[in-house]
Amino acid sequence: KIKIPTDLSDITIRQYVQFLNETENQTDHEKAVTMVSIFCNLTREQVNQLPASDFDMILDEMNKILESEPKHERIIIHKGVQLGFVPNLDECTLGEIIAMDELIQDIKSWGEAMSVFYRPITKKINDHYDIEPYKPNKITDLSDLPLSVALGVQVFFTI
Repeated sequence: KIKIPTDLSDITIRQYVQFLNETENQTDHEKAVTMVSIFCNLTREQVNQLPASDFDMILDEMNKILESEPKHERIIIHKGVQLGFVPNLDECTLGEIIAMDELIQDIKSWGEAMSVFYRPITKKINDHYDIEPYKPNKITDLSDLPLSVALGVQVFFTI
């Protein structure tokens, strides 16, 4: 039984980073096998055992997903904790802006960048919320967040 992602939220940042790292010098066919392997949590051997028509269908779906337009999510839930996107980028500290800018530049740091952009909500009233203050020593790796979250940050920063 194969679990095929249906949208960007079914792929993690970690999987996407792994895919980009592994396919850097691969042929198109190798990239396709790697994509199906990583995003469907299959070994390469399992991918090579798939009927060609199934492989083509899965690959077509994967490509559609990666070409889809992500939407920015202001509030997400991660491991039972509500995280809010920085409510007002104009009010960010210099340290936050530097961390956001530096971490978002390298795809390998996207997981850490998300912990600067998204922090636990401390107070919420209707659509308004406050988040924990930025603490440089509290940057964590959120690579297990959905890829849709990271790509949605593009609304504010160029990734």
